[in-house]
Amino acid sequence: MVLSLPKLLSVSTLIFFAATSAAADAQRFLPYRDFQVYVTSTPGAADASQVHIDLAMHNRGDHSLPVTVVLNKSRQLKFAGGNVSRRIPSKGRSVWRFDVGPTEPFTREVLMGSIKLGDKGSRDLFIAVRGPDPGDFENEKLQRLTDVANAVAVYVPRTAKAVEQVRRASRASRPTCDVVLASQGGSHFALIVEPSPEGLSLPTEDHSAFLARWKEVGRRRGEPELIDAVDDLLRIVELQSGAKLKVSDEADHGIRLRLRDSAPDGQKWPHVESYRLAIDSDVLIESSTLEGIQQGIYGLLTDHMDCHWFLPRGMGEEIILPAEKTICLPRVDAVHTPSFFSATGMSWSNARRWDRRNRAFINRGRMVFGHAWSSFINRNEYPYEKNSEMWARDLEDKVRVFHTAYAQTNFCSTSPEVIDVVSRKANERLAAPDALVTSLDPEDYAPMCLCERCREVDTSYGVSEPDGTFVTDRLLHFSNQVFQRLDEKNKDKFLGILVYGFQMELPVNARPHPNHTGLICNMPWQYDHTRPFNDPTSPRNVEFHRLLQGWGKILSQYGFYDYYGHWSYWGPWGVVQKMREDLPAFRDLGGTYLMIESQPNFAIHGLNLYIASRLAWNVDLDVDLLLDEFYRKFYGPAAEPMRQYWQAIDRHQALTRPGSNVHLVVARRQGFYEELFGHLDRAVQLAVDRPQRYRDRVQFARDGLLWGQRRASIEVVNNFRLFRPGDLTKEVNKGRDYSQAIQLIEQNREFFRQTIEKYGTGGHEYWPALTPTYFVPQIDRMLEAIKKLGDSG
Repeated sequence: MVLSLPKLLSVSTLIFFAATSAAADAQRFLPYRDFQVYVTSTPGAADASQVHIDLAMHNRGDHSLPVTVVLNKSRQLKFAGGNVSRRIPSKGRSVWRFDVGPTEPFTREVLMGSIKLGDKGSRDLFIAVRGPDPGDFENEKLQRLTDVANAVAVYVPRTAKAVEQVRRASRASRPTCDVVLASQGGSHFALIVEPSPEGLSLPTEDHSAFLARWKEVGRRRGEPELIDAVDDLLRIVELQSGAKLKVSDEADHGIRLRLRDSAPDGQKWPHVESYRLAIDSDVLIESSTLEGIQQGIYGLLTDHMDCHWFLPRGMGEEIILPAEKTICLPRVDAVHTPSFFSATGMSWSNARRWDRRNRAFINRGRMVFGHAWSSFINRNEYPYEKNSEMWARDLEDKVRVFHTAYAQTNFCSTSPEVIDVVSRKANERLAAPDALVTSLDPEDYAPMCLCERCREVDTSYGVSEPDGTFVTDRLLHFSNQVFQRLDEKNKDKFLGILVYGFQMELPVNARPHPNHTGLICNMPWQYDHTRPFNDPTSPRNVEFHRLLQGWGKILSQYGFYDYYGHWSYWGPWGVVQKMREDLPAFRDLGGTYLMIESQPNFAIHGLNLYIASRLAWNVDLDVDLLLDEFYRKFYGPAAEPMRQYWQAIDRHQALTRPGSNVHLVVARRQGFYEELFGHLDRAVQLAVDRPQRYRDRVQFARDGLLWGQRRASIEVVNNFRLFRPGDLTKEVNKGRDYSQAIQLIEQNREFFRQTIEKYGTGGHEYWPALTPTYFVPQIDRMLEAIKKLGDSG
């Protein structure tokens, strides 16, 4: 029999671990994505001192939606406030126009109000309005503003009350929990691995010896990672219930980890890591692969046992202890499949076990590739002077030599010798048993070949760019040629080229072969990270969305590359409000895999990385519930000011005018850091005398913000990065006065040293990485480089 509930344990006192701790909205609440709001403005036709602001509200849902908008007054904008009520039809929109008329110059104003969606929830309303730019405004990265008032952004997060309503409705809709896995030190369940690995002595309750021996004898692919997952499962069951599960090869009731070739319906599993979780008299986790069973274990722990890995390592783990030490599960039976064919990058390989615990490392991240031409043809093996025709050349037939810290000289992709070498090496790489894709991507922004043969290929596809800055057709032609030379055993695998740089634009006439894959890159220096990529009010994102749609129509395997842990900025980077729409929208456009560049700056970008990791497995999760869970469970007594802290980061970025490199705008905003430190200071006070982990988590966030602020005060202002002295040789930096930078570097030298010494770069058992090793400030080298620059005049 299944272990019954303890006699003295009432249902009202149980913490039920149900279908998911961050599930989708209950039916009566509008899914977040179903209501979208955009804002634009135009000067009055008769009076340019009056500006019309249009608030466009879109109902993507299947039913009409009653909407009431209330907007508070603004003296600065000479706006008396207003309100409007509308009913928006399904798949329709409604526009509310109101006028502002500032009589005095102003820089920036945020209008505030609310939106009520009938009984479907409510939103806070923020509208950012800016005055005109000065005559000497020269920032080409930002949209230039010329009207007396310009509505530049709108942000409509769910209200705190709405989030709480959704949370309660979600909990109320969970299935009844009546299967007791373990209670008060006892359990009728055993852990059973089917088939049991050979060489294990079973049954046993000595978990340490069992796991150690399994590591010795386990030889199958994915077995070490599965052992880690089993270790977590056994440890957590004992932690939550006091029960030490027996490990056996048979028992009346078991947590059965079972390999199974076909899905329960007899058909093929929908994904190589799909798993079935069935809870009744047994807890059954089955899949066709060990990796799938591992995903199922973390599905059980996260979705049903209230276990969380908000950040990596010891500090990031939060295991909720149930009332009366009883683990109670619902009766369920479902097959679970990831939203994407492959996913990787959420910790940028800095914390792989954390990736796996959040089910963010999918299909072993095998659809991953990048700049690769120098790995096929290098100047040591093929010197320029002896093999010039193999290399990219200019119009005078000279090699376009390019050597930087991040890229090398490109080869000529139409050279017969190059095609032969690349095809041979591509076959060798794809022959590896785990290989799924090999990269044919050029070096990072290295000059492309302009030889007559390459230009003839361009012309044959209708391309007339003379400078080699549009080579999409040429590269698809190259991929087709290599594909034709692949061995038959490799033709079910993929050749990959980034949708990036000189091959960002859609092809004119070339078309990819069926096994060509593209990975489109949402570059922050080119596209707009203040808002989702499908927001029509951002010209840069309108362009990116056009490219997203076009590539999605011609690629069978289509990847998305974005930057959720910034590679050159350590201040706040509020992109949760963006990714919550971008990732499901990419899936809707035909996207099949993710490669996210999430540099492991966990102290300041950790929330981005956590939410991205959860959406990698299930892109339809309700992000507000994930965030609410993060604030409450990770920060405990300091939840409310930490909620305000993280929400302020997103709000400030979302209320920035359209443009690229927007982090530089936010970093310079008056009062920005003061507001954030105010929230953190309140959190510090609330965590005093509370459990150490809560104090540590608040302090980690505070030190991360301080780290970002102090680096920004040096790097953003002086246009260099403290880990890269080579930045000082750039043309834009010549002739600068670095005396203040030297002073700030010296003042912060000890702070940088102590902070990185405390938190480290990823090797600590308790602390998550503050930042990776390669981004640590190189203080002495920077000061030396600045001095040399001064000596040279």
